[in-house]
Amino acid sequence: MSKDDNNNYIKHSKKTYDDEEWTVGHTEIPNVYHNKSSSQQPITQKTSTTVTYSNSKKVLITVIVSSFCMISSLSHRAYFPALPLVARDFGVSISLVNLTITVYAIFQGISPSFWGPISDSWGRRPVYLVSFLIFIVTCLGLASIQAFWGLLILRMLQAYGESSSIALGFGTIGDITVPAERASYSHVLGSTLTISMATSPVLGGIVTYGLSWRWIFWILFITGVIVWIMIYLYLPETLRSIVDNKGSPTPPLNHRHFMDQLLFLRYPDFNLIMITNSCFTVITTLLMITTATHYSTIYHLNVFQVGLCFIPFATGCTLGSYLIGKLLNYHFKKTALTYGITKEEIKKLNEVPIDFPIYRARLNIISIVIIFGQSMVIIYGWTLSPKFHLAIPLFFQFLIGLSTGPVLNACHTLLIDLFPTRGASVVAAGNIVTSIFRALSTGTIEIAIIHVGIGWSFTITGILMTAGTIIVPILIKYGPIWRKSRKEEQQEQQHLLQTGSEA
Repeated sequence: MSKDDNNNYIKHSKKTYDDEEWTVGHTEIPNVYHNKSSSQQPITQKTSTTVTYSNSKKVLITVIVSSFCMISSLSHRAYFPALPLVARDFGVSISLVNLTITVYAIFQGISPSFWGPISDSWGRRPVYLVSFLIFIVTCLGLASIQAFWGLLILRMLQAYGESSSIALGFGTIGDITVPAERASYSHVLGSTLTISMATSPVLGGIVTYGLSWRWIFWILFITGVIVWIMIYLYLPETLRSIVDNKGSPTPPLNHRHFMDQLLFLRYPDFNLIMITNSCFTVITTLLMITTATHYSTIYHLNVFQVGLCFIPFATGCTLGSYLIGKLLNYHFKKTALTYGITKEEIKKLNEVPIDFPIYRARLNIISIVIIFGQSMVIIYGWTLSPKFHLAIPLFFQFLIGLSTGPVLNACHTLLIDLFPTRGASVVAAGNIVTSIFRALSTGTIEIAIIHVGIGWSFTITGILMTAGTIIVPILIKYGPIWRKSRKEEQQEQQHLLQTGSEA
């Protein structure tokens, strides 16, 4: 490669939109990653013109988005400690009450396929406002519902409104960040999700013990209204295709946009990433359910005390997500420097080059975390016995949280890296896979515990997590091949479309 080819060219210009200054960068990054075994010529990767945000703007957007995701996530598990009381009030069995969790998980998995394409076409902001309004209205209904069938229906509708949060959240993070800093901002959102996921039963237990399980939904309604106002007043549109080309017409939306969600399932790397992600999502779900329904029996705890038992897992998730966010950013920058990109160019790199080793950069340190988490899950199941002090299973919950947060964070960050312009859609498609796993685990955990016991149930789950250990090296080895093939296919389709339009 000549010396001139190694020189990177960066132009900067200023534009002013809505009385606010944005920096627009045009960056061309050549591939100088040396592979002695390759005889191919280096590929030049161009990044698209993209509006960049100041750090304060990114923080504000991340805080608002995280608040939206937190409130939405609280609704799923906040009434877990109150499941026995809900069953008593409606005169149904625990198994039937668990059905409200199953249908919630199903709708939570399906509904993002509706919201994702809309947000990737018409923008993030309108979807935030509409979907969250649906969520708020259903909270009001759940706070006063008197019939169990009504509870089931409203939980479905609540999941429909809430389901946009994760796809929109990570899609927005992808809009406002570059790969070198993405893991840190994804960590904030991921930590918020895991914290709310783990602490929602704590808050639900406190509210149920002090007031009533219905007050869980009253509180969600009130806080939801406050967050909705924050979104309306302070959250700007971030979708790149709209912000980068301000004033351009809204792209048309048709049924193919929704069917495109299923097309992600044809990509091997997408499926493998989501299977790994789903294994740890299942662990989170199983911990939440068994803690809510079995700790009171094994350790004779009241609703408030059961709620407090969720704190160790939440703490582990938060600490693990924070540490992995720092490590992922460090490892990405280290890999980029090896690739031949300077520190200044890393800050301007909006999209990773096609032959950049992104899988290794994001997953190299995850294998150890998966093995550690798998071991802790197997041991944890056998500590759930009156023979062991309560502190022992809670300590293992903390250790499981240390592995869960990092894996979920790494998987979501990698998905956004691979599909930067379709962040909401790819996370929404991933939600389909995750929710299938979650629904299956929710519907079978009690049956498994009855037939083989709680110890063997978690042992089997831990063994199934071996899939994640096997998947990581497969992704590192074959992921770049699949990614390059996907890119070539997209370029060929674009060429055919361009040729057809010229004809």
